Amino acid sequence: MLQYALDESAQEALVTEGVLTNEQLSKARDIHGRLGTHTSLCDVLVEMHMISRPRLEEFVKRHRPRPSLSDILISRRLVTEHDVLAAREVQRKSAPRSKRIGETLVEMGLIEERHVIEALAEEFSLKIFDPDITEIDVDLVRKISLKYLRRQVALPIKLDAAQLHLLVADPTMTPFFEEIERLFACRLRLSLATSATIQQKLDLVDALLQGKDAGIGD
Repeated sequence: MLQYALDESAQEALVTEGVLTNEQLSKARDIHGRLGTHTSLCDVLVEMHMISRPRLEEFVKRHRPRPSLSDILISRRLVTEHDVLAAREVQRKSAPRSKRIGETLVEMGLIEERHVIEALAEEFSLKIFDPDITEIDVDLVRKISLKYLRRQVALPIKLDAAQLHLLVADPTMTPFFEEIERLFACRLRLSLATSATIQQKLDLVDALLQGKDAGIGD
């Protein structure tokens, strides 16, 4: 039995993606309504051979609501629901300049930033990356203000096949990402690292660029 309730949007997606017809969905809904809460709509669809169980499981996996950062932290027992509520209250009082929930929990001393990064990696299905300086194309930074990168806590790693590998601490900075895509005329591939890691790599890149510039001057 699939322990998942297909909400209205997921049911509509079954039709728009061509998995079911409107008639099939209506019929399944009608049967499910008559059976009551003992059987899920998912089970009705499978038992009526409207969709195979593997295909339905794949569909459910794609359409299952993504857990929030706070949900992941709670599930990992790093914070409690009370901690999250307290952090939300801090955010509310500091509005309109409130920080993200992860930042707030870190500033409250409840978790470390690495816990936030690990949870964000799960939430957004991204990898955590700690590049060696030899893996970074330092000349990419010449196209962007180092000060700007420090402010955004981001570091371009490598440009390959019209795809820029970008290291960030926050994967939700959509306006910044769009600006970088326009600047480099490419798509982005994101990886995550703590802000301390990124700032450290930026310091190394800065030192290397200064060394290169000094060499050119000599």
